[in-house]
Amino acid sequence: MQNNNTAVILDDLQIAQVEALANYLSIEQVAGYFNLSAIDFLDLQKRDERVLRAYRKGKIRGVYKAAMLLWEQMEAGNVTALIFFLKTRGDWREKPIAETEDNAHKFKNIKLICKEFETEKAKERMQATQFKEVDATASALVRSPDNSNTTAETQECSKGKTLEVIAKKAGVSTRTAEQYDAIQRKGTEEQKAEVASGNSSIKKVYTNIRKAERLETNKVTAWPKVFIPIPLGVMVTKEAAEVMARL
Repeated sequence: MQNNNTAVILDDLQIAQVEALANYLSIEQVAGYFNLSAIDFLDLQKRDERVLRAYRKGKIRGVYKAAMLLWEQMEAGNVTALIFFLKTRGDWREKPIAETEDNAHKFKNIKLICKEFETEKAKERMQATQFKEVDATASALVRSPDNSNTTAETQECSKGKTLEVIAKKAGVSTRTAEQYDAIQRKGTEEQKAEVASGNSSIKKVYTNIRKAERLETNKVTAWPKVFIPIPLGVMVTKEAAEVMARL
């Protein structure tokens, strides 16, 4: 049917076939039925509005039929049909077990690394206190030779890169470690438990905390109501009184 030198034209019977086929087939399949490519069929729809209307009408009729059957299945208590409807029309989704386990694993791993790091730092502070000496000339802190064995990771932490080191050891990004730290400092017990259980990701809970902070900031910076005292003896019109009442 296709002729590269002549524009394709469908007669009334073929247009009726387009509508019938669109009930069940994709646009590529409908085009193939008429020995056309999908691009040629789209061009045909642009040139002949009857073809476009027929295809749309047939497609809608097919969706309607499927939707009615699905609705019947839902009314009959078909759980699979209910889940499908909720996912496609209700923006509902099941959280994969793997995702929950991954969230919980990240949280527990970072928590463990942080605990190890704090233990190491506490040991260092104890050693520093144990072996410190005061230099009479510079009053400088002199550490024991044992501290010369301080690991490169600890030295890096002392330069303000604690979270980077923790993130590296925990196998997560520095951003994730920063968000974990913020949750520990600012999050509620419920939020911490939510992340620890894996039901919410570190990023999601952190985002909720930041939203709450911004909302609180906006409340504080909102314009307060202003009270304008009126001197005694000053006549105030009704209109002026209404304006001041709204302030």
